[in-house]
Amino acid sequence: MLYIRVDGNDIIATGHVMRCLAIAEKMRKIGEDVTFILADECPKDIIENRGFRTISLDSDWQNMEAEIPKLRKVIEENKIEMLLIDSYYVTSKYVEELRKKIKVAYIDDFNDCSLNVDLLINYNIYASVLEYGNIKNLALGTEFVPLRQEFQNIVAKDVSKVSKILITSGGTDNYNITDKILSRVKQCEWFETFTYYVVIGKYNKNKDLLQNKWGNVSNIKLLCDISNMSKYMQMCDVAISAGGTTVYELCASGIPSILYTIADNQLSMARAFQERNLIPWAGDVRIDEEKCLDKIIFYLQQYAVDYERRKNTSEAMQAVVDGKGCQRIAEAILKL
Repeated sequence: MLYIRVDGNDIIATGHVMRCLAIAEKMRKIGEDVTFILADECPKDIIENRGFRTISLDSDWQNMEAEIPKLRKVIEENKIEMLLIDSYYVTSKYVEELRKKIKVAYIDDFNDCSLNVDLLINYNIYASVLEYGNIKNLALGTEFVPLRQEFQNIVAKDVSKVSKILITSGGTDNYNITDKILSRVKQCEWFETFTYYVVIGKYNKNKDLLQNKWGNVSNIKLLCDISNMSKYMQMCDVAISAGGTTVYELCASGIPSILYTIADNQLSMARAFQERNLIPWAGDVRIDEEKCLDKIIFYLQQYAVDYERRKNTSEAMQAVVDGKGCQRIAEAILKL
């Protein structure tokens, strides 16, 4: 039995929950039950709709140390032996207290060497060169990207033409960048050449604005809180995406992409993809929004006219992610 401690809401969105669900589904497939432990019930429906049990601590997701007494009780009542944690608010004290009773695995995005866990997972493209002190069990690099089963064994993409553009901004889009990208492409003379598939996350506060402004535009398709992302990635020819696990899904799908960033935890990944000439980084919308939008349009035009670039990019992206990361993570957890 694996227990997973994770949160999701309209501030941190659903990225942590979704990657943990991918791991949970793989664990279930190999015969292991999984239960999710949450600070509150915000992500409960997402998780239970996938058939997993949840336990709510009724705690503050930003103050994890304060929940230790409640979590200890849950550990004792459920005879928990292993806990996978996915939160940026975990502390060394939190981990130390838990490891007195159980084994702890942790998904890290920040090269946090202060957490003395039993297994550390960092699947980012830059992770294989990181140092993690005395942690013995490490799962580092893109071979451990936790993607759902649908992202395995995807055939090479046909990039002979560009007619469908995928736009995704993560679960919340606090900067309303989706609307701004659409406004910018609408100004281009080639706007009507493409059909735009726009993914709107569960906690996107701009849903009504987007629906009212773009819902009746014939070549814009708004996709709200979808569960079959791989379908649209394989259907579209170029993607414009915020950083995060979505970028690795795009790699597995082989869709030539343009990356922009909206959070600190996306910066190292964006730089790494740029330096390896895999995905161009348009910049960070928090620093220079206009410049970022300009570069998105520039890279989109490049992809549209350059078949060789599309082909080389697609092949290179698929070489980075094979979609089998959840299997490797599950094996690493079961070895503990």
